[in-house]
This record gives sequence, C-alpha cells and structure tokens, in this order.
Amino acid sequence: MHCPMPQDATLRRRIAILLAAAVAGCDSPDRAVSPEAPFDWEDLGPAQAISYQIDFADTEAVHGWVTNDVGTWEIADGRLLLHGGERFFMSMGPTVHFAGDLDLTVQTQWMRGSVTGGYGVTWRARVNRDNYVLGYGFVITAAGRYSVLRWDGEKPGNPPVFLIEWTESAAINPFGANDLQVIAVADTLRFLANGTHVGTVVDDRHSEGRVGLIVEDEQQVSFDDLDVRGFARGAASTEDP
Repeated sequence: MHCPMPQDATLRRRIAILLAAAVAGCDSPDRAVSPEAPFDWEDLGPAQAISYQIDFADTEAVHGWVTNDVGTWEIADGRLLLHGGERFFMSMGPTVHFAGDLDLTVQTQWMRGSVTGGYGVTWRARVNRDNYVLGYGFVITAAGRYSVLRWDGEKPGNPPVFLIEWTESAAINPFGANDLQVIAVADTLRFLANGTHVGTVVDDRHSEGRVGLIVEDEQQVSFDDLDVRGFARGAASTEDP
C-alpha cells in the first residue's frame, strides 16, 4: 500500500499534525530507521507569548494550514469538518511552531462513522528525515474511551507508544460533543475532557513542535473554537491584546 505523504521537502518539514497512524498503517520496508537529523529550535527564532484562536467561521480561518490529504475537509456552519480515510488518520493543522508550555483546547462533535477510531489533538509534533512524525496525541472515541500516544520515529512503521492505554471515562459524552484540553508544562502533561481531569503523564521526549487535529478511520468529526495559549517561534498572535 502506498503511504500518502507530501512530496515537497519544505512542506514535509512544516507538517503541523501527526499522521502517525497513517504511517503505521502503510506497508514499510524492513529496514533500520536512520538517526534523527540534528535540529536547532533557535533557527526558527525566539519564543514569544502567543494566543492562537480559530473559530472556523470560513475557509480563511484555515488559510495556510497543512493536511496529509488522506481524507477530506470542509467548513460548514462555522465548524471544521474532517472526514477520515480508511486505515488512516486524516490530519490538519496550522504551521505555527509552539515552543514548550501550552494550554490547548478545542470543541469536538462526533457526527457519524467508526465508533472505535480515535479523534482529537496533537502537539509538539514535527517530522524527521525519514518522514516519520514525532510528537504526542490525545484522542477519544465515539464510544467514550481515550488514550494518550507518543510517536518517536525509531522503529519501521513508526508505531505509537501508549502513554495511557485506551481507557473508558465517564467524562466523555458518547456519540456527542466533547471539549478536549491539553495542558503541557515542561514534562508534565495533563488531559481534560469537558473540564474533568482524566489523566496526567510525565514525559520529556518531545519539547517543541506544532499542533493539529486528527480523525482516524472512516468517520466524520467537527471541530470548533481551537484555542492554543503558550509560546511560539516566528508567529504573531491571532487575538488582539
């Protein structure tokens, strides 16, 4: 199976979201993974405080965003709709590079399709020279489960490491609307669903990168009111001070 990836090298480097499930679902040659290319975050400029807020009022809201083109997307009724593809994560996000601590929230609404595939958010994401995505993901399912994942790009196929295995939570509204939140302060990562704390992980593998929205398998999920507060390199705030 062909694994769809952007062909332009610059675009690959600027992907904001984790499509690691898509990579994991592709047939990969039996080979050793090359060491990660050296990277200096300071090349992107100094980190400055930022408030990045998007309400998806129209297509202009996602101007400049990147997607892995696995599924499809549209803006409808002031929401971003992601339609996942079979065996893959549909992923989409801005090119803003967030440095270190952040507080990320987004409203989600499951609409139809798979009840076992995950959907949610990614952060501290980037792509290494083997085209493997590195970073973290916080995802839920329509059936009321959640998990926390980390992708390291160290093994062929880039399988995720489960920092929190799939877990049922009464805080998640099955088949309904759910507000997701990630609070990352240094190596402490906290996760909330509809304002209720569901888990905490201490992990320092990834420290910087981009955020994104993901939908796994053939399901449709809407997103609204993405709000990321923290520090970013080379980006201006989307909110007036």
